[in-house]
Amino acid sequence: MAEQRTGLGVWFREEIRDALEATREAKLTTLETLRESGVETPELRAYHRGVEDAIKAVATTFGIKLKPRGKEGQVKVIEGRVLRERSG
Repeated sequence: MAEQRTGLGVWFREEIRDALEATREAKLTTLETLRESGVETPELRAYHRGVEDAIKAVATTFGIKLKPRGKEGQVKVIEGRVLRERSG
């Protein structure tokens, strides 16, 4: 039985950006957790760089500019929704 879809199958840049930012945040959370546990290896650094490069490649493909990591660039994922931190 084929999966039934709803909608037009169209993705908007904002939705793609949100998915990429959530993926980036999950990667960074994993990295921070491992570092706090005392795990710091060349393989971990390579993983971090590789995933970040993949995220940037997908963003570039869709013409999306991701915010740099920092106060303005951080996102939080709560109950499946991406929330951007705002300054001021």
